[in-house]
Amino acid sequence: MNGSNDSAVSLTQISLIDCRVGGLKSSQSRQYGVGITAFSRKENENKLSMDIEVGFNLLHQVSDPTLEFTCTFSAEYKRGVDSPTQLSDLKDHIAVAHILPFLREFAFNVTGRLRGSPALMIPPINASLLLADWKKRQEQTAIPISEIKTDQPLI
Repeated sequence: MNGSNDSAVSLTQISLIDCRVGGLKSSQSRQYGVGITAFSRKENENKLSMDIEVGFNLLHQVSDPTLEFTCTFSAEYKRGVDSPTQLSDLKDHIAVAHILPFLREFAFNVTGRLRGSPALMIPPINASLLLADWKKRQEQTAIPISEIKTDQPLI
C-alpha cells in the first residue's frame, strides 16, 4: 500500500487569486466583519478535480470602516479515479472552512504591515453561518422572475 487515499476527495491547493486593500484611515482600533461576496464551484470535465472560489469582504457591514479589504481564494480538490466519493459530495461550508484559516493569516499579515493601526485578528468563524448569510443576501437581491419583463432583452 502506498499510503495514498484514492477513496476520498482531497484538498490539494489553496491560492490567493485576488486582493484589494486601500482607503486606509488611521485608527487605534479596527473593526472587522467577515462576509462572503462570491462563491462558485467548477467541476472539471474529467470529474476528477474541482475548483471552488470564495470572495470575502473583511469589513462587511462595518459602519465607517477604517480601510477597504476584499480578497478571493481558490481551493482545488481532487478525487481518485476509483473513488466512490464524488466531488459533488463535498459540502460548500466545508470548503469555506478549509479556506478560513488562510484568510485569517493573510488578513493579519497584510494589516500588520499597514501604517498607523493594529493588525486585524479575526477569531475562528463558523463557516456554515457565514455561507448561510451569503445565501440569504443572494436571495434578497435576486430579481423575482415575475418582475422580469419578457418584452425587453435580458442583456
